[in-house]
Amino acid sequence: MGRLTDSQLQAWVRKGEPVRGRSDGHGLTFSISATGTATWELRYRTGARQKWLTLGGYPSLSLREARVKAMKERTRIFDGIDPVAERKREKVARAMTQTFKALAEDYLAKKEGIFVASFLSGFRRYLHKDVYPVIGSMRLDEITGAEIVYVVERVARRSPTGARAVFSRMSVIFDHGVGRHVVRSNPCGGLKPSAIIGDVKPKRERLQLTRDELHAVVAEAPNLNPVYGLVVKIMLATCVRRSEMVKARGSDIDLDAATWTIPQENSKNKKAFVIPLAPRVVGWFRELLALGHGSPWVVPGMDRRRHLTPESLNKIVGSLRERLGDRVRSFTPHDLRSTARSYLSELGVDVATAEMCLNHSLGGLVAIYDQSDRIDQRRRALAAWSDFLGAIEDGKDWKVTTLFSAIAA
Repeated sequence: MGRLTDSQLQAWVRKGEPVRGRSDGHGLTFSISATGTATWELRYRTGARQKWLTLGGYPSLSLREARVKAMKERTRIFDGIDPVAERKREKVARAMTQTFKALAEDYLAKKEGIFVASFLSGFRRYLHKDVYPVIGSMRLDEITGAEIVYVVERVARRSPTGARAVFSRMSVIFDHGVGRHVVRSNPCGGLKPSAIIGDVKPKRERLQLTRDELHAVVAEAPNLNPVYGLVVKIMLATCVRRSEMVKARGSDIDLDAATWTIPQENSKNKKAFVIPLAPRVVGWFRELLALGHGSPWVVPGMDRRRHLTPESLNKIVGSLRERLGDRVRSFTPHDLRSTARSYLSELGVDVATAEMCLNHSLGGLVAIYDQSDRIDQRRRALAAWSDFLGAIEDGKDWKVTTLFSAIAA
């Protein structure tokens, strides 16, 4: 006969106070939590370890039923079965029947507010475009290294870089699953993208256009289209990234203050950034905005309610390169930034100011102790750079010493 009675249990429940581990004998215990939940547990040992097996709640599991259930579990324990370990195995087995998509969405939900929004958005694009159509609906316990290889090879036909990104993202999702005990092992483990799709091709070095090439570019650009010619010259003069150029709104440009504000959602480092505009560049923007015919975007696409895409900008620069023939080496929109950075140094601009003209983080102790935005120095540097471009466009000589005195003033 057990130590507990129905009247005792009912009295404890009515009282509503916590009760800890009241024993009925042979390991069966009764508890009431601080929230009022009454629970039956069976205490037992496997080797030197003591374990607790939840049998059910009271009063749904009565005293008599709890004693019967505890006796059955004790019999199983005597036969060498560990019910707690068995439940854990069953939980893992059930979890492994969930799909890869469910695990991936759980991972992304936990990274909200930790990863920047643009990174999460790109992560999701890879999953929806390349991964979910192949293994999204598969159970986790069905996915092997063979499925991983198939996904990576499929993406590599379009983009080797994308294939490596997809592999990396699948791997971190499976690592998340291992950490949650819903996956026994990461099927990406032991696999290498280089073995699947080959070694990474060396990155193309950034290009600095020569003065002759710069002259050819700024002279030929307007022949493409007035809008595109202005875009190329503005990108050169302001050192911006292609995404910052195409996503610019007319409201970001203050012609009176001669500034262009890159909002944080358009900035690579997710910090708003103000670009001082030289008088020549203000004139270019004035022309460009007039050509927009009321579009909210500085560079509208075919549908003026939308901005030009970065891919379209690539095509525009590619078309300009074709028109120039062998007068200019092959270059990309990003090469306009590297060209600007190189000439800023050549013109005598100090490293910190030149780096901030490109909205680069200064890093290290410089970033800690120099918190200014150097807007005055940047305004003088970019004014000198735009004058340099103007001189090249006009076929005039440029005296570098002019900039040294301007920056020092």
